[in-house]
Amino acid sequence: MAQTYVIVPTCAASALAAYCQRIGHRREPVLRGLLESYIDQQEARAPGDRLTHVSTVIWHPDMPVGRHNPSPYATRLPMRLPPGMANAAREVALLLPGQADGGGGYHDYRPRQLADAAVTALASEVAFTDDILDGLPPLLTQRAARGLFRLAVAATATPPRKGASTPARTPIKRL
Repeated sequence: MAQTYVIVPTCAASALAAYCQRIGHRREPVLRGLLESYIDQQEARAPGDRLTHVSTVIWHPDMPVGRHNPSPYATRLPMRLPPGMANAAREVALLLPGQADGGGGYHDYRPRQLADAAVTALASEVAFTDDILDGLPPLLTQRAARGLFRLAVAATATPPRKGASTPARTPIKRL
């Protein structure tokens, strides 16, 4: 078993703990079982129809500022997974446009595919929310998630970036 961890919303970690207590099992085997089911279900779907959790799309929680200044929304969730399970989960998880497959890149825009897999797997079994996620649909198809992401980029892009991505418009003549 390989030891790893992911950063998840605190409400997800709390929901996982409550779920484990309710069914009378330890966290690690429950999380492995949820991930195993997640992988099987995702592989059975077309790529655009695979599910993702809304927290992945809105980048919640933000990455912790530092060890001495943790986010109240973020919890480090350790997990021990059999060989190949983490890679299998990453293969079917959401990868947003512009995110690299590797671990490099700017820390705020690294892919969080294993965290997405864990949170999506949990949300498929147990409901959880916090004041940021409240009112949002928890699960989206990856197609819808990419569309939401493109909409957010278009709405927040700077004028030079907008000009590079949209065709020139002819001014409308007023009569």
